[in-house]
Amino acid sequence: MGYYPGSVPPAAGAGIAELTITRVPTTGNGSYASQAPNAIEFTFNNINIGTASNDRWLAVYCGGDNGGNVRSIVSVTCNGNAMSIEAANGTGGDGVENVFALIKETSGTTANFVITWNNTMNDQFIAVFAIESSTGGVGVADIHESTGTSATDVNALPGDVILGCCVENGAAGALMSWTGSTNALNTTIANDNVEIAYEAVTDAVTRTQAAVPPSFDQASIMVALRAT
Repeated sequence: MGYYPGSVPPAAGAGIAELTITRVPTTGNGSYASQAPNAIEFTFNNINIGTASNDRWLAVYCGGDNGGNVRSIVSVTCNGNAMSIEAANGTGGDGVENVFALIKETSGTTANFVITWNNTMNDQFIAVFAIESSTGGVGVADIHESTGTSATDVNALPGDVILGCCVENGAAGALMSWTGSTNALNTTIANDNVEIAYEAVTDAVTRTQAAVPPSFDQASIMVALRAT
């Protein structure tokens, strides 16, 4: 099994180090839509992040409609601290942006998030997952992204968790095909459809994520996380 450069390999001779993942209950279907369209900076205050723990990490997907022009993510912060941006991609045309970020946040039950772009975005979503690590650490074991009609996949081992997010402009209904996942979020933000799924891995697997139906105006990010 291969791992992307800089990824976390399994520890030789070690037992399974497990991650526990929880979709943090926010409002409604678990997403937040910004009330300030056509902005560079989007602020989401008092977002539920679950129970405080010395081993808690937060995984965040965010993005939205870029107005037809590919944007660059500048930063994602949690309580003023920079999150590690692990992947970001987007499309032109009827375009969208998709970002995955990670941070260890051990205190509090709510947090303030600020998402900053290099130029205006038409709208914005954020979805938060709380991850508990049996070792206290979390690393990226595998991560891939795709745009347009192509599919993407990741490899994972027992004890890992997999997350996938597909953002598509103007779509309706199911967006993402992925066997073995638990659907976490399927919602419409302005003209965009966002679908997020996750899985706690019990066997060595390769999961493939694809837009359904395939669309040139979609951006997908799929990631496997591992205890370090």
